Amino acid sequence: MTSAWRVSVRLACVVALAGCASGVVSEPAQSPPLDAPADMAPDFVAVIHSPDWKVSIAGKRVMLLGPQGTRELALESNDVLFDGRNVVATDALGRVEVRVTPRLCQDATSGAWLPYTARVTVDRGQPALGCARDP
Repeated sequence: MTSAWRVSVRLACVVALAGCASGVVSEPAQSPPLDAPADMAPDFVAVIHSPDWKVSIAGKRVMLLGPQGTRELALESNDVLFDGRNVVATDALGRVEVRVTPRLCQDATSGAWLPYTARVTVDRGQPALGCARDP
């Protein structure tokens, strides 16, 4: 090893240690923002294609319009989650669960951009994906 190389390495170590000894404290990492605002509206309309379902949540009223007609369901819960809302409603025929997150979604039929994505599960069947918007 050459003398100049040793001096360069020692100088680099001294500079690095001097930064540690200076008492400089780095800023703590900021936590990421939540995906969903805590005040996300409890009322919305979810539109699903294939199968064609439309779920409207307005207060305590939940309406499901689907291939078998219209069902009015009793609202069991409408909970704010860390990344959106989860709504559960029931009637004599079964249960509907709607999960909505505030992520842009392009409607498959109209091509319009809606502010929310939605996942709807009807009577514990396969979840179907679609979009949601304010009522």
